[in-house]
Amino acid sequence: MVTDFKYDGTLLSDFGYAIVNFDSVKDGEVNTDSQITFNHATMMRGKYQPFSSYIYDDVLKMELYIGKDMCRINTANERFDYNISVSEMSFLKRWLSRPTPHVLRAIGDDEYTGIFWRGSFIVEEYTLGDGRIGAHLTFECDAPFGYMNDVVVRGDIESNEEFEYNCASDEIGYIYPKLTILLKGDGDLKFSNSHDGRETIIKNCVSGEIITISKDLQISSSVSSHKIMNDFNFVFYRVSSAFGNVENSITSNLPIEFIIEYNPYAKAVMI
Repeated sequence: MVTDFKYDGTLLSDFGYAIVNFDSVKDGEVNTDSQITFNHATMMRGKYQPFSSYIYDDVLKMELYIGKDMCRINTANERFDYNISVSEMSFLKRWLSRPTPHVLRAIGDDEYTGIFWRGSFIVEEYTLGDGRIGAHLTFECDAPFGYMNDVVVRGDIESNEEFEYNCASDEIGYIYPKLTILLKGDGDLKFSNSHDGRETIIKNCVSGEIITISKDLQISSSVSSHKIMNDFNFVFYRVSSAFGNVENSITSNLPIEFIIEYNPYAKAVMI
């Protein structure tokens, strides 16, 4: 059971709060990954409508409630105050409800180890009578699902040698990783992944050159004189996953050292 969370590196419990369940709130609320909408082509006067494409309609949204932690030891032996002051609520909103996304991690359940989400909260005050006793939080992610911790694949291969590894993502499809390559020979670099057979070509490379391709599909070279945009075929390397096949590889016609870095998608919601 999740009892706490860490947002932007800070624990909810550090401020004396916990994830709670108010009696007046119904159990059984549903948090789920954003659902796929399938588009169809029409054939045979509508008798056959095969899938043509798909899209995720929305991002993942997760709901929870927080209140003051009744389990905290009151060393002064004073009456526990459930109420949240105006200034305390203002701080919660300042911390949680930001215009830019930050990392959220679930605390208290080992099943969520290595999983995180990125986004921001909508904070609604929860009242009872004349008191403000908690907050209803809706966490809106920047993706239809969460992420796993960084996966780093390192290798050193000779010409036409293959290096194999597995994709860890829960989502079928592909991810563009950050790819760093150190050339150990001169020539036109050609490398590919056996999973999809796409070939990336970068011409006029030299030994010792470091080529970096970001996850945002930006390419650069450590050699300032290399006009890499003119020598690149704009086929970006991908880490791919299919149902029943998570095997990936990298094969290069030139000897290289490489680092593949990516965050696999995690189809998990916090409860």
